[in-house]
Formats: sequence, structure tokens, C-alpha cells
Amino acid sequence: TTEEGYIDMVANNCYFTVRARSISSYSEGSAFLVNIQNISENGAVSKKILLDKSLTSLYSMFSLVDTLYLDEDTDVPVYMGANYYIHYGRQSLRAGIKAFAENEIHPDDRNAYLAFMNPDTIKTRLMGTTFESIDAFFRIRIKNDVFEWRQFILARFSDKDQNRVLFCIRTTNAPVMDQTGIQM
Repeated sequence: TTEEGYIDMVANNCYFTVRARSISSYSEGSAFLVNIQNISENGAVSKKILLDKSLTSLYSMFSLVDTLYLDEDTDVPVYMGANYYIHYGRQSLRAGIKAFAENEIHPDDRNAYLAFMNPDTIKTRLMGTTFESIDAFFRIRIKNDVFEWRQFILARFSDKDQNRVLFCIRTTNAPVMDQTGIQM
């Protein structure tokens, strides 16, 4: 076949496009034409590199970025790690919140998490704050029975659409304090 395949890759801090096309086949193998192009100096690529670096920073700070549509009982994931994918964006918002609580939130934090993520009260709580967001810390399953603290953030958008809420889970290495200032 003469169909061309390609892949973009990073090596030695440079961006490359590798293109390959089969030019001949015989009983003991095939011959390919391979073109490797360093695209790091390309202006459009430079912008892509900056975007990639920005997104990499974002992904290292947040393990989930999601838009919740409260009245429609749906969500639209912007970015999420694997353990979120099985709960958010694949079923109704309420079912995803409940399944996530049952499977990923530490048992001692589940009731507080369900109260924080309650779609019936999110709008009221966001409108009642002088800030654009509310947050809480919950322990989340990292693997098997290993849990780590994460900051859960609900933020309203500035377009006054109270039905649409930004939901983020932030990775944090900071010590978590309770309301009295005692480290948890």
C-alpha cells in the first residue's frame, strides 16, 4: 500500500513529525520511505509548543476539569484522568457524583462530599459567596486502598449562567487544615 502514516513526537526537547510510507513489499520484508522533520522552529509549531507546555502545567495541577450543567443533570469533561472517566461524562451528573463517592472518596468523607457536590444546592451556595468559587478538601482513592487529599473546587462562570458551573479537582501537596486550623 502507498498509504502514508505519521506521528508527532518530542525528543531532546525538539518536536518532530515522522512520516512513513511503504514503497515495496516482498516475501522477507518491506521497504519504507521515512521522512523525519524537525518542526521546532516553525512559527505555528512554536505556538503549539507553548500551548502544550501550558496544558501540561494545567494537567499537573488539576486531575479533573469539568463543566457541570445543573438543570440538565449532565456534565462536559474538559480534562480528566482515568479514574474520573468511569464516573463523570458517561452517565447523568447525579449518578456520576454518587458512583464517584461510593468508589473513589474515602468512606469518612463521603457524606461531606455528597453534600458539597449536591446539584440542588450548588447554585445557592455559589451565589451566597463573595468569591466566584467554593472549595473543600476530600480524600480520594489513588490506588487500591491508598487515599490522598485533593481540593475540590466549584466556580461560577462570569456569564451569569447560573446553570453552568466549573468543577475542578486540584492536586495539592499542601497540608490540609480543618475549619479550626488544625492539620488533618
